[in-house]
Amino acid sequence: MEALASKERACGVCAAWSIVARMPKIGDLEVVRPGMGVDVVSPTGVIRGPDDRIWFTSIGNDCLGRVDPGSGQIEVFADSAGAVSLPANVYPGPDGSVWFTSLGSDRIGRIDPAARAPAETIETFTAPGMSKPVAIKLAADGRIWFSLRGADALGFIDPLAEDPASTIEIVRGSGISGPAAIFPAADSRLWWVNSNSQTIGRLDPRARDPAATIEEIAGPPTIVEARAWAADGSGGIWLTVRGPDTLVNIDPTAPDPASTLAIVDSPLVKAPDGVWHGEDGGIWFANTGANSIGRLDPDAANPADTIQNFGGPPEVDEPFDIKDGPDGWLWFTNKGRQLPRTNLRGPPQAPPVPSHMIGASPKAPPDSRSGRAPFVSQARGRAAASPYWSGRDPPDAHHTRRSS
Repeated sequence: MEALASKERACGVCAAWSIVARMPKIGDLEVVRPGMGVDVVSPTGVIRGPDDRIWFTSIGNDCLGRVDPGSGQIEVFADSAGAVSLPANVYPGPDGSVWFTSLGSDRIGRIDPAARAPAETIETFTAPGMSKPVAIKLAADGRIWFSLRGADALGFIDPLAEDPASTIEIVRGSGISGPAAIFPAADSRLWWVNSNSQTIGRLDPRARDPAATIEEIAGPPTIVEARAWAADGSGGIWLTVRGPDTLVNIDPTAPDPASTLAIVDSPLVKAPDGVWHGEDGGIWFANTGANSIGRLDPDAANPADTIQNFGGPPEVDEPFDIKDGPDGWLWFTNKGRQLPRTNLRGPPQAPPVPSHMIGASPKAPPDSRSGRAPFVSQARGRAAASPYWSGRDPPDAHHTRRSS
């Protein structure tokens, strides 16, 4: 009971040691310090909620949190039942809730952001076969899907059902192996990363038997440790990959998506993670190995030539996930730093600032265009420059194969 009470005290309103930073224009960093409160510890997943707040998981102290982009106020919520353990990712559902995965308790859950006391609305769900849920998204069938890394499976739940737990189903197949990041793409399929087999796959969530629609799309050497997904303005998928450290572009609507796979390879890309499409048209990503936020122009003839990195330690320290907010900024989580007590504010030249939540503005794109004709995927009706933007020899081709 004392441990739970301590956790609840640690998850109060307005984490005093958490720092929120945002860039009103490229290169300028303003640090905003919220009011008195307690810890945010190793935040991971982040998303814009239905209340236009920035929601995140505080995995280090089993809490969920949100930031008011206008005031910088941080609220962090604990589950009084103690069923939330290692919350990993968050996503808004059609029921108005923010849904999340609870990696350490083999559960998924939801919280009502519109409630006067959101923590009191936390409820979690589980079913036989659920093990280590990681990623969570709303798919084209209107259900909440999640990856079950510990079960080599995917799962889904009906968020609008009177008893959501009774609607949980587990989907297994030979093409699902240690699934991690998932993504609902423009082809209405659900795509995912297979951590164990080092492949990416997709299925149709609307099918009567989704397992029968499983396809593996690509694998090594192009896909080794795939990390996160985003869609660009044309519906193309962008995927961050490690080992080698690259970004990969795929057209999910093409008859053979693997044939459209294109690689962005640059020494500026180091252990990339979260990725998102900014309102400026750029692809922004957490460049974790460089402790920076990266950006490329997906419409350039050679996107690799347009890569720029922004920020650095201590403001950017193991950036993990990145999403857009209602204010025109991109918000991202810093997983690496603990939060010492401090009261610093200023531009990047100021003394070290401990930061766990940072927002980078995409409103002023860098002047890094190459001047060449814009690149667009052939499958999306435009002329492609090359499937491999690097100067190295292209990797072996991969072909879509249907899983049995």
